[in-house]
Amino acid sequence: MSYERANSNINSGRLSAKLKRHIWFRLAGRCDNYDPNTDASNDGNTFLMAGLDYRPAKNVSVIPNFQYVSYQAKDAQGNSTKDLVARITFAYSF
Repeated sequence: MSYERANSNINSGRLSAKLKRHIWFRLAGRCDNYDPNTDASNDGNTFLMAGLDYRPAKNVSVIPNFQYVSYQAKDAQGNSTKDLVARITFAYSF
């Protein structure tokens, strides 16, 4: 059995503001760096997420957010590969 070295870093943060009795806005962000084999130069990625958590009522969240992934691997032309996704999350807490 052989084991490869892996490198992973996760950073996140949150900033909150209460406008009215139950109306909250929260900025959320996250950054992950993942490299499963630090000896290879084409297998890692960086994940970034930024969003706004809007709480119009108690236990209800609407969270528009963007997720960006940058990969170490290059495409056939030698360009960096990246993904950008826009999402909206609806959540209710019981």
